[in-house]
Amino acid sequence: MFSFMLFHKANAQQNIPGNGHKVTFKVKISDIATPDTVAIIWLLLPYEEGKTVEQLSVFPKTPGTDGLYQQTITFPDSIMGKTIGYLYTANGNKYDIFRTFVLEENQAEERIESGAMLTVWQAK
Repeated sequence: MFSFMLFHKANAQQNIPGNGHKVTFKVKISDIATPDTVAIIWLLLPYEEGKTVEQLSVFPKTPGTDGLYQQTITFPDSIMGKTIGYLYTANGNKYDIFRTFVLEENQAEERIESGAMLTVWQAK
């Protein structure tokens, strides 16, 4: 079920409006030579069945000259101080480990994951 939701969301990217806090996510994909799609899926924690909405943001098709895919997400001010969970996905069926951070106003504005392993598990 979770895999179906992720695949569906990959085809319906949502933008988060607002002038809140910008965080830039950078990831280097080491296990896939040329992925068709790279995206980040994030949600507010704690997760509540039927209430929590997963957000998906697709990265640009090609990495930068440094080999990193990069995407900036603007989080609304209303979620400052809350925990955000996220994971990276590629090709719609490969997923990285789940990570978390607390959205703080004075935090580093870049989250760099070098050599992310996107073969931890695959949807079937």
